[in-house]
Amino acid sequence: MKIAEKPRKYKENCLDRACKSCYSEQNFSKRCTDKEPEHAIQKQTYSDHEILQKHRMNYVLVFLTMMSVGIQYVIAGLYARKGSTPSPFVFMLFISLTVIAFYSAYNRFQFSFSKELMGYSLAFGFCFGMAFLFQVLAIQRGGVTLTSLLLSYSLILPTLFGIFVYKDSVTVTFLAGLCLVLLSLFLINYKKRGRADNRANVQTGWLLLALSAFLGNGMCSIIQTSLQKNLAGQYKAEFMISSMAVTIVICVIVLSLRKAYRSFSLRSEGMYGVLCGAFIACTNLLVMLLLVSNLPVSLIFTLISAGSVITTYIASRFIFREKLNTMQNIGLSIGLLSIVLVTI
Repeated sequence: MKIAEKPRKYKENCLDRACKSCYSEQNFSKRCTDKEPEHAIQKQTYSDHEILQKHRMNYVLVFLTMMSVGIQYVIAGLYARKGSTPSPFVFMLFISLTVIAFYSAYNRFQFSFSKELMGYSLAFGFCFGMAFLFQVLAIQRGGVTLTSLLLSYSLILPTLFGIFVYKDSVTVTFLAGLCLVLLSLFLINYKKRGRADNRANVQTGWLLLALSAFLGNGMCSIIQTSLQKNLAGQYKAEFMISSMAVTIVICVIVLSLRKAYRSFSLRSEGMYGVLCGAFIACTNLLVMLLLVSNLPVSLIFTLISAGSVITTYIASRFIFREKLNTMQNIGLSIGLLSIVLVTI
């Protein structure tokens, strides 16, 4: 006696909707040969659209990072040019506290510190404080545009570090860019004989202060690169929090020894410090998001550096009324080209 088979029931929602259907009772799948080409085309179209959306989002992040870096320079310029004598250590104190608050909230107050972070945090905290202190002093003497351009050259130091430590190859474009950097430095610091300093010329001592900020900024990039390679990008929030804690300790020690730096106002050091710290924290977060994207690292830093210089230049013309002479404008253009060549 032959037993009649039960009718098979199909279940449309399966694991692979593109080419499979599931039986509810027999628990096996069947090839959908009649719908496979149509589903494959739809799947490919969806994948291409998703990739395009990710590319657009990455470039949006690059644009936001450029704007954030430019705004940092503008805020530092506003603080450096305020009427009363600035207290840079109090300014850095508010910046560090703001960065700690930002990353604590970002990490939902859940931390996992490691002893391996101590050396990186100590070095980064010291270099960050040095870079920002000399940046404020350099802006007072040379303006926002030229100081931001010189700080953008700090990308050279991580590249040189990779050449000598990690044995990275030296390219012709890097050497050409390095030569253009030196030419740019000469042009933006150029003064005609017998002409006193004016708005178009930088004041005496600017180059030394700017180079000190350049060194501190470059060392920060080297420390972050080493941390990324040795600790596989872990402890991002913990690293920033512990580094800013080191900067706070340095500021407190200096303020306890020098009474002249203790005078401050919440409207000046407090307001500018909190604003600048917020944009510094946002910039670091945006860079971390970009580093895990599919954009080349060299392209990321080229766009950020060159874009931030252009943004700062435009803002300085309208906010600070900075006017560069012909030689300095040529030096600025050559400097932008050198940034591209160094990072290719």
